[in-house]
Formats: sequence, C-alpha cells, structure tokens
Amino acid sequence: MYCIHSGKVTDAHNVYLLNNLANVAGYEVDFTNVSDKEMIIASAESFAKEYIKLNALFERITVPISKEEQRNAIATFFGKNNKLI
Repeated sequence: MYCIHSGKVTDAHNVYLLNNLANVAGYEVDFTNVSDKEMIIASAESFAKEYIKLNALFERITVPISKEEQRNAIATFFGKNNKLI
C-alpha cells in the first residue's frame, strides 16, 4: 500500500484507498508522524516475519472512528444500497 523506498505513504491513490478501507473497518490512520526511517525499519522487519515494530506503529497511528462515521464510509465505499449497513 505504501512506497517502501521512501518510507512515506506517497502515492495519493494508495493513501486514499488505505484511508477508505480503514474507515470502512471503523478506524482512521494518520501517517503524518511516522518518519521515513521508522517506516522502512518496521516494513523491512515485517518481511522477515518480525511484526513487533509494525504492529506498534499501527497501534500508535490508528484510532477508532464513530459508528456513524463508519456507516458513512461503508455507504460511500460500497454504495448506499449495500447489505453491510
């Protein structure tokens, strides 16, 4: 989902998709306080099946949204006539 070379979520389409999927799942993700170095290290370790740093990173930058916000995200992402709402 993100560009591992720079460590930042740089592709606008991927950021948009990631944020929408997070909202549908009931969360908001904010990468603004993730440094390049932190993202690269956490990503590299995850490829070696070491998830401690990546899990800690996402725990820090992911917060729940309200049920209303989640319902709106589901309706926007899947359409208002979906069976998920």
